[in-house]
Amino acid sequence: MKRFLIALLSLLTPLMVSAQINMSVNGRAELDPDDNDARSYFALKDANDLDCAIIKVSLNNPVNGTLVLQTKGGAATVKSQKQTDGEWWFWVSPVVTNIMFSCEGYTPTSYLGVNLKGKNVYRVRLTVDAAVATVTTFTLGESVMKLNVTPPDATVFYGRTQDCDMGSRKLTDGLFEAFLDKGMYYYRIESRFYETKTGKYEVSDDSRELNVSLNPLFSYLSLNSNPQGAEVYLNGRLIGTTPIAKSDKVRKGQGFRLEFRKDDYYIEPVTIDVVGDGRVQEVPTVNLRPQFGWVTCVCDDPDAELTVRDASKVIATGRSGMRVKLNSGGTSYKLESSRPSHVSQAQGIKGSTIEGKDVQIVVDSPVPIYGGLQLTSNPSRAKVYIDGAEAGTTALSKRLLIGTHTVELVMDDYHLDPFTVVIEEGQTCQVSKTMIPGAKIVYGNVKVTTGNLTGASVNIRGNDVNKNLTSPVYTTLPTGTYLVMASKPGYKSAGAEVAVHEGRTSSVNLNLRKEVHLVYWDLDDEENEFARHFLDTPIAIVDWDAFAFGLHYAYCHQHLGVYGQYIYVPEYEDYSLSGGAVLRLTDDLKKVDWQLYGGAGWMYETWGGEFGTRIGWHSDSFSWFDFGVGLQFYEGGTTPVFNIGIGISLSALMVLLAAMGS
Repeated sequence: MKRFLIALLSLLTPLMVSAQINMSVNGRAELDPDDNDARSYFALKDANDLDCAIIKVSLNNPVNGTLVLQTKGGAATVKSQKQTDGEWWFWVSPVVTNIMFSCEGYTPTSYLGVNLKGKNVYRVRLTVDAAVATVTTFTLGESVMKLNVTPPDATVFYGRTQDCDMGSRKLTDGLFEAFLDKGMYYYRIESRFYETKTGKYEVSDDSRELNVSLNPLFSYLSLNSNPQGAEVYLNGRLIGTTPIAKSDKVRKGQGFRLEFRKDDYYIEPVTIDVVGDGRVQEVPTVNLRPQFGWVTCVCDDPDAELTVRDASKVIATGRSGMRVKLNSGGTSYKLESSRPSHVSQAQGIKGSTIEGKDVQIVVDSPVPIYGGLQLTSNPSRAKVYIDGAEAGTTALSKRLLIGTHTVELVMDDYHLDPFTVVIEEGQTCQVSKTMIPGAKIVYGNVKVTTGNLTGASVNIRGNDVNKNLTSPVYTTLPTGTYLVMASKPGYKSAGAEVAVHEGRTSSVNLNLRKEVHLVYWDLDDEENEFARHFLDTPIAIVDWDAFAFGLHYAYCHQHLGVYGQYIYVPEYEDYSLSGGAVLRLTDDLKKVDWQLYGGAGWMYETWGGEFGTRIGWHSDSFSWFDFGVGLQFYEGGTTPVFNIGIGISLSALMVLLAAMGS
C-alpha cells in the first residue's frame, strides 16, 4: 500500500506543479529620484529607527491573493499595502540586500539583489501569467496548524524552512489556520508596531492551538501646551492640536522631534525618546513663548483717526485709546494720526521692543492747515453760519481749515439759500452776496391715499390754502398743519390733520367705507366722530288722552325730526310714564337717526316735569351722545321734558332686544 501511495504521489506532483501560475521579476529595482513619498507623509522607520525605503511593484496582470515580499536573513517588511490602481507598496529596511515575491497559487520569483537607501522610492515590475479559471489546485493536508495571534491584524509567514517560503496570510481577527502534512514547520509573525517573533510548530494528530503575543514597539503620547491650541508636529508630520490626551501609536525610538506651533508664538521644539511599552507616555507641558505685544495707541486729539500699519497692510484703525495686538517677530510698524484738512503725524513701533509687554505709544496730533475767508453781503450785518456754527456778522474775515465749507446768511425780512466755499492752503477766498427781500417760504410735500380706492375728491385746507384734488394726491405745500378731507359718492367721508415739514413728505391714508342703503336713506352703523350737536328741543304740538307726538329740532346743525310716544297716567295719580320713537333727518333728508325714548314724570295741576333717556341707532351725521330739553302739552298741562340720548350700533341693539325678549 505504501509503495502504491508513493507511486501515486510521483504521478500527481508534476500536475500540481504545473497548476502554479508563473510569476517572475523583470530587470532590477530602479531608483525613482522624482518620487518623494518615502520622505513625506508616507515616511516610516524600521525596528532600528532607520528610515525605510519604499519598493513600488507593478504587475502586468493582477494576482488573486496577497503579494508578499520576503527577504533573506528574516528582516521583516515594515508595511505592505495594495493601492487602488493595483500597484503594491512595500516599506523595507535599507539593510535588506535580497528580496523575492510570493503569492499563494503562484510560483515564487527568484531572489533579486537590491542596494537600498532610506527615504528613497524604487520600482520593480513583475510579469504574471494570466490565471486560468478552469485550473484548480487542490492540496489536502493531514492535520491543522492553529495560531492565536496578538495583535489580531498581524501577518503570519510559514514554511518548512526558516525563510517561511510556503506562504503568508494577513489576519483580521488574530486566528491563523492552515491544513498541512504532519511535520515540523517554521512561522514568522510581523506587525508594524510590534517586535517580529519566530518559532516552530509541529503538525501532528494532536496539534494544539498556540497563543503567540508580540511585544509592543510603540507608545501613545500625552501632550499639552500653555496656552493650549498649539499644533503638534512629530518629525514634520502633524499629529494633532493640544491638549492631546492620547495620540496615535508612535514607534519606539530615540531622538524624535516634536514641534509646537501656534500663531503669535515662537515654535517650541522638543526632543523625546519613545519608550515603546504600549502605554501612554506623558510629555511635560510645553510653555510657548509669546511673539507679540499689546500696544495702547494714544493721541491728544480725540477726533483724530489712528491707523496702525506694517509695510504692506493696515493692521487696525480707531481713536485714541484703542488697544492693538502686534506681532514682535522682527517687524516694524507705523502709528499714524490723521484728520481732514490736517497734516498727518506718525510714530514708529519696533516689534522687538514690545515682545511680551503691554505698552502705551503716543502719537502727535494732526496739524491743521488753514486758509482765509472774507465775506460781505448787501445789506450788511447779516448773521453768518459756517458749517452750522455761528461765526459772526458781515462783513466777516475769518481763518478756516482748508476744504469745502457750507455758509448760510440770516437776516430779518431777507433770505438767501446756503452756499459753499472752497478754502485753499495759504490763500484767502473773497465772497460777496446780495440777499433777497422777503421771508423765505419753506415747503414740504403731502401724499394722500384713500386705501385701494382711487378717484375720490380730496380737499386740503389751511394756511391760506384750499386745494381740491383727486386721489391719489402728491402735492407741495408750505410748511404747517392742514385738514385733509376725502369723499366719494356711495362712501362715507373721512378726514385727518397732517403736518407738513420742510423738505419732507408727509403721508396720510383715508379709508372710505361703503354706506349701507336702507329704503331711501343711507345708513351706516359706524361712528368715527364725536358730537355734531349737543342740544335737542322736542316740542309737542298735539296731545291725545294717552298719546302725544310732535316735532324734534336739533339745535346745533338744525336737523329736523318727529317723535311719537305713549303717555300713561294712572287714575287719580300725579305721576306719568312715557315711551316712544324719535326720528331725526339731515337737511337733505337722505339720512335718518332713530332712537327709542323712555321717561317718567309727574303732573301737578296744569304743569309738571319729566326726565327720560334715549337709546338707539345713529348715523354719521348725528351724535352718539346728546342732551334734550323741551315742552310737552298734555290735557291742557305743560310739562318740561329733559332727556339724554345714547346711540349704539344697530347690531348691538339687535343683541340687546334679543336678550330682553329671551
